[in-house]
Amino acid sequence: DPGDDHTIGSDGTCSSCQPTDPLDPPIDIINNVQNLCLKSMVETVLDKNITNNVNEIIHRIFDHNPNLNLVVTDRVPMSDPSHIGEETPILNSSGNIIGSQTSLNANLLAESSQEYIAATIMHEALHSYFTTIGYSIGTHHDDMTNFVNTMATDLMNMFPADSQSNALSRDAAYALSWGGLEQTEDYIHPDANNPIYIPPYVADYNTIYQ
Repeated sequence: DPGDDHTIGSDGTCSSCQPTDPLDPPIDIINNVQNLCLKSMVETVLDKNITNNVNEIIHRIFDHNPNLNLVVTDRVPMSDPSHIGEETPILNSSGNIIGSQTSLNANLLAESSQEYIAATIMHEALHSYFTTIGYSIGTHHDDMTNFVNTMATDLMNMFPADSQSNALSRDAAYALSWGGLEQTEDYIHPDANNPIYIPPYVADYNTIYQ
């Protein structure tokens, strides 16, 4: 269990997370969700290799590797009840960022699809990493558009066709990857010379999968 080496407080925070060996992947995702439906969904997504997918995104783009524990919890009230998730840095005794707490809104996500949960975790993991390397919170979503192609590809690889369901379509994968980024410059004014695919009905896909 990836949470065995960490002390998790009653509010879902990780009080003992410390940086790991520099050769380790930069993100370790720890499932500390209590709502049984949402916890099961998060665990299923983790079983689909999302941790490696997130780390591959980071290794592919960045050449430095601050280690980061991403603690996923549902025990912290949202500052805005309409938010799907919120991110709070975890600091060590010296005030350095060593992890991040991602708070999921169980009221909105407990009945969500695995695909939507996966996209949400990817989105929040990137927020966490950007915070760790010093990106301004005001630029996170614009920075995140650089990862839409990779996120969509990873989602399609995570959810191929099986005996229970059809494969996640390209349009659905891109719509989920654009979720939360609809106010960015790349979404509102796509670059004609280097456009990132924006499927029709982004909001509708997100509503269906949520």
